Amino acid sequence: MKMSGYKVLIVDDEKAVKQLLVELLSSKGHKCETASDGVEAIDKVAADKFDVVVTDIAMPNMDGIVLTMELSKSYHDLPIMVMTAFTNEYSAKEAVEAGASDFIGKPFSPEEFLLRFHKMMSVNEIIFLSKKDHLTGVFNRKKFVDELRREIERTVRYGQRLSIVMFDIDRFKDVNDNYGHQVGDYVLKEIARVTERNIRKIDIFARYGGEEFIILMPSTDIEGARSLAEKLRMKIEAHKFGQLSRITCSFGVSEYALNEDEENFIRRADVALYSAKNKGRNRVEILAPETV
Repeated sequence: MKMSGYKVLIVDDEKAVKQLLVELLSSKGHKCETASDGVEAIDKVAADKFDVVVTDIAMPNMDGIVLTMELSKSYHDLPIMVMTAFTNEYSAKEAVEAGASDFIGKPFSPEEFLLRFHKMMSVNEIIFLSKKDHLTGVFNRKKFVDELRREIERTVRYGQRLSIVMFDIDRFKDVNDNYGHQVGDYVLKEIARVTERNIRKIDIFARYGGEEFIILMPSTDIEGARSLAEKLRMKIEAHKFGQLSRITCSFGVSEYALNEDEENFIRRADVALYSAKNKGRNRVEILAPETV
């Protein structure tokens, strides 16, 4: 577990507190940025990638409890430490129910803060690693299914669009048979890297099994998902895979239909994927709800 090098967003309307925490965390090798309220913090998290947020509760415009709830909705694996001087008014239970990973009362000593901060991050890393595919470093199937259920609930609640892109590597068995499993593993890791460079922060990318990958795309209709799939298809085809001449992938795309269960949603993407395989590979096929 790393104990330094985290990118930290510190949210507090008191300059002295922000300065203290910046100096404290920077002394341990962490990179810090600050915000003065929840609204500014949400903008900064949307624009950049942070490993952790440390926030006060009592702030103008948007308080720390509301900020924690809002961040937890969109950034499920982002650890949040909530701090307050008003421990009689706010409880650890309230903060944790909002989505916080830890709660600390002010005033606190530098030693106590650093101990709590690093313990929180160590626990978070253990939890986070349990959701990762050990070979490629992307999310595993269980994590994907958990996120899918959460996104379906949000899609139904807010009337948004939600799509899936499923793809696998064409003739991957030939790669393993002709070049060995080490080369096969290299191809899987390269495919994951190419994909991660070409998707959005809010997209949920996972290894679904074997040579099969899947992307969940919130706030995206089937045409938007088809466009991403086509972009990825071309990027992968053009990518140099060491000693291999060319690697291609076939893609299936589906969009969520109201009242559809998660299994059928995934099944339609899978059917579209196998349609792409049957039509010659290295192509994108879609299966919209009304065609089922």
